[in-house]
Amino acid sequence: MHHGLIYLGLPIVHPLLGDPALLSFLDFEAYEGTGYFIDSEGRVWTPHSLADVPIVSGKVGNAVSFIGKSTSHISTPYTADFDLQTFTLSLWLLTTSSRTSMNIVSREKTSAGKDYGWVLGMAFYSVERGIPYFRMYKGDGAPGTNVRLVGVTDLRDGLWHHILVTCASGGVANLYVDNVLEDSDSLGSAIGYTTDTPTLGAADWGGYWFIGSIDELYLFSKVLSAAERTLLFDV
Repeated sequence: MHHGLIYLGLPIVHPLLGDPALLSFLDFEAYEGTGYFIDSEGRVWTPHSLADVPIVSGKVGNAVSFIGKSTSHISTPYTADFDLQTFTLSLWLLTTSSRTSMNIVSREKTSAGKDYGWVLGMAFYSVERGIPYFRMYKGDGAPGTNVRLVGVTDLRDGLWHHILVTCASGGVANLYVDNVLEDSDSLGSAIGYTTDTPTLGAADWGGYWFIGSIDELYLFSKVLSAAERTLLFDV
């Protein structure tokens, strides 16, 4: 984490850093030490290959870029506090890629033929190139997924877009793009989890490599209000 930074002559402001429900925040301003990020709660996020996850100009200050190969992803060790049923995931994203099945943020795992966790990605099917999606898995081995949300905005314009997902246990999951609700569905049952590694830019097990940049990543253990969502969008 880097606080009190100056960008284009102005101080960098990160909203909601003091929120008690904040589980992780990454600003990607610069690598620490020998090449790793430290989030708001002191967790270490490490790139598979430092050369393949470069720092680039971001939405706010700097961002991190992924180049769509097996060594271009970032992860942090599993801890049980990532096993959330109610949460908000927020980030800024920039891409021009038409690749299908790209994972942006993943808590997804397949074990013994059963799918667990969740994933925010792009273009799960070829007809959805450039379109964001969010999938949640029950972990019970039943066909299909607990929830699949699909956006409508094509993100391949090389501009920064704000992506935000909310999930309320026993309630509703929502997908917002640029502070506009694009899809919503009821949560049929709890998310199933394993001790999979939280990963940026790929699946925990490899594959589904992302091409593009990510900035200002937040994970909260609550559903943000409309006013709080707007704070993250209006940076």
